[in-house]
Amino acid sequence: MDIYRLTFADERKPMAEIKGLILQGDSLTPCQSRIGVRDIKYGEELSVHYSDSLTGQYRLLLAHGKSYIITVETKGFVPYKKRFDIPNRIYYYHYYQEIYHVHIKD
Repeated sequence: MDIYRLTFADERKPMAEIKGLILQGDSLTPCQSRIGVRDIKYGEELSVHYSDSLTGQYRLLLAHGKSYIITVETKGFVPYKKRFDIPNRIYYYHYYQEIYHVHIKD
């Protein structure tokens, strides 16, 4: 006999999904970057993630009804910071962004 567990969508806590792509240099090649997630209200770093070194893609799951600062650090480039205000929702929230770290030329 097998034992199964079913979870319905209304039983789970709603999460916000932030997906993205990080590319670097003039040729815009995928890179591995450190992605820090900081809670604005308390000022503490909640988690650290890394983008995939082969594809440059990343995925974050965050709680609804909060504000975050996402810091993307790629070796050789100035860190990129963005504030995310995730609305208080009942359903799924999705955000996609692309970050291009390029060298600025004079």
